[in-house]
Amino acid sequence: MRGRCGRGGAFALVMAVCVLTGALSARASGQADRLDTLTRAFAAFDARDMTGRRWTAADLRGRVVVVDVWATWCPPCWREIPWLRRIHERFDPARVQVIGISLDVTDRRQLVSWLNRHRVAWPQIREPGGYDGPMAEQFGVGALPMSLLIDPDGRVVAIDLRGARLVTAVEALLAQDQSGLAHASTDDE
Repeated sequence: MRGRCGRGGAFALVMAVCVLTGALSARASGQADRLDTLTRAFAAFDARDMTGRRWTAADLRGRVVVVDVWATWCPPCWREIPWLRRIHERFDPARVQVIGISLDVTDRRQLVSWLNRHRVAWPQIREPGGYDGPMAEQFGVGALPMSLLIDPDGRVVAIDLRGARLVTAVEALLAQDQSGLAHASTDDE
């Protein structure tokens, strides 16, 4: 599946829902407590990115959010950058927001230089305390990369989706949200 439209569009949507359903089944498979804990942690999310913009869970409500916890010294993190870039560039920021949390302990100038060289254009929160920093502790980061997929209601619905599976899950959440909007407008008539 390469994101083509046309006859394969319905198939792609069905596959996206299947991937998301698989991600959501984590709730039924013993990860419910972890997802609930992360949802509570995200509800308290309040941070400033490297440009000084403040981001809160309340401000992000109504959007699909991808939180990517990473570091420049982490090769598996590098492999996720093209996928995160695809999400960032493809979707309207009013509907989907990617936010990075860097656990780099280097100085700010080195991190900005690295971000510019690798064309990382989505908001980045610098956690200079690394694994011991407050944001890493808030989200219980034990290994990198770590990703959280958050639905428009602020619930963490998946952890550590990677690559195409992450993109497909974002698409499925957007389709699900659109479906809910369509039903709501039909109910209002």
